[in-house]
Order: sequence, then structure tokens, then C-alpha cells
Amino acid sequence: MNIKYTIIKILEKKDSRFVALIEYKNKQAIYKKITTNNKNMIKKFINEINILTIINKSYIPRVYEYGDDYIIMEYIESYNNKLEVFVKYMNSSRINKISEQLIDLNTSFIKDIKPNKNNLLFDIYKTILKLWLNKYLKIFHLKALIILTISYLKNKKLFNLPVITKGDFTEVNILINKKEIKFIDFDTYNSNGAWLQDASYLLLHQDIEVRKLIWQKKFFKKYISDIDKKYIMLNNEYIRFWLLYTAINQFSIRFFQNKHNLASIGQNELIAKEEHILYFLDNNKFNIFLNEIGFKI
Repeated sequence: MNIKYTIIKILEKKDSRFVALIEYKNKQAIYKKITTNNKNMIKKFINEINILTIINKSYIPRVYEYGDDYIIMEYIESYNNKLEVFVKYMNSSRINKISEQLIDLNTSFIKDIKPNKNNLLFDIYKTILKLWLNKYLKIFHLKALIILTISYLKNKKLFNLPVITKGDFTEVNILINKKEIKFIDFDTYNSNGAWLQDASYLLLHQDIEVRKLIWQKKFFKKYISDIDKKYIMLNNEYIRFWLLYTAINQFSIRFFQNKHNLASIGQNELIAKEEHILYFLDNNKFNIFLNEIGFKI
């Protein structure tokens, strides 16, 4: 691969993309290049370039240069953001900052970005159908679909409120250092998302039991409290929808990663993801969770 800049360190090299730390005009920068012909991945990469070059936020890396298949952006030196060590840096101040920045992003509309199509029920039915076609359908999936459908139909107004979502909101896409917190990776940015979509994803992303989620629950509690006061009148059905919806989607991702050997995913990770679904299907456990996050039923 020919790059006109000096490569300091290769950060990622896949069939689909290449990411490196480079020397750019007397400073370090991130070089990201798409290296696939997959139309969907190319579309997502172009979408990310569009977002990063239009949106102007202090918590999003600045873009220095870009082309049809590459982008050069600000390098943020950060702590190790792997799941197992991320928790070490979490305190009330940083949890509050992540919630504050996410809400700011949720409400930062860009008129030049066309709204995405959004059909939550269709998407989750399609996810369950894919699991069924791969011979993995259980009774609790059908129970979850019933709850999701009823919750959605009863709360359609809440789902139609205009909200921006980042997408793929996980620890690896949150950079933290002594001075700041920045969000990266915007190829699944959605200009027609929903409240709790990103927050639920971050809450349940780690492959551990719900009862072992500590800082994630504190973050979710803060986020719920902030938006409930100012932006949306939440109810337990809406919250449960997003927890179940997210749990099923994340299980599906892990299931197909395991099936196609796309990542080092084992049975323990799948069991943890399945536990998330079963946990929020259980009325008593769901009520315990609501109590933990300080939401009055």
C-alpha cells in the first residue's frame, strides 16, 4: 500500500480497512483507508467521512484531509480502552461527561444529512428470523417479540421523537485521557435514531452478567435521569423495549461472529448475551434493575 506519509505504527490491517498512526505536517495523525469492494462497507465509510467533516464538536476528532477512500484525522492520545481495563478510569466525573456528550450528540441535528429509514420492529423480526434460519430459535425469543411489539405499538410517539444516534457506542470507541473524552467511529451514525439506543448498547456491550455491570449501570442511571427531566417522559415499557432490543441484537452479533469465526468468541460470551435477554424478560429482575437505576415504576 502506497502512502505518502511516514507510518509510525500500524493500528489495524484487515481485508476491509487499514488504520495507522502517521506523521502529518509535523504532528501525529490517524490515517484510515477503506480497502474493500463491499458496497455496504464503502457506503458506511463515506457516511463517516460526511459526518466527521460536517459536524463540529469538541468531543469528536478533527478532520485534516480526506479523499474518496481515505481520511486523515486528529490523533488523541488515550488510556487503554480495552473492556477489562476501561473500568479503572471510570469515576462519577467521567460517567457524567460521557452522558453529557452523548445527549449533546443526540440533539445535534445537521440539516445537510438526510434522515435514515428507521423500522425497529421490522429489523428485530428480521434478526429473529435469521437466528431461526440458522436453527437457533427458542421460546424466549418469541416471548421477547411479543413484549417488544406491544411496547412499541403502545409507545409509538416516544419512538418517533427526533434523535441522533452514534451507533456502535462501546468502550473501544470512547477515548479518555486526563483532559478530555472523545468519541470515535461514526460509520453507523443515524440521523433518525431513538432515545436510549446508544445508551443501552453501551450498557450491555460487555459479555458479563447484568448483575456484574457496575459503572455501566451508573452511566445508564445518569443518562436516564438527564433525559427524563428535560427531553422525554420515560416509562418502564420504553426502557424495557430498548434493553430487550439491544440484548437480542448483541446476541445475534455474537452468534454470527462465532458461526463464521469472525472473532475469538466462545460459548461463555454467547451464554452471557443470552443471560441479558432472559434477565430483562423476567419481571422481578427487570423491576430490580429499574430500582438500581433509580427509575420509579
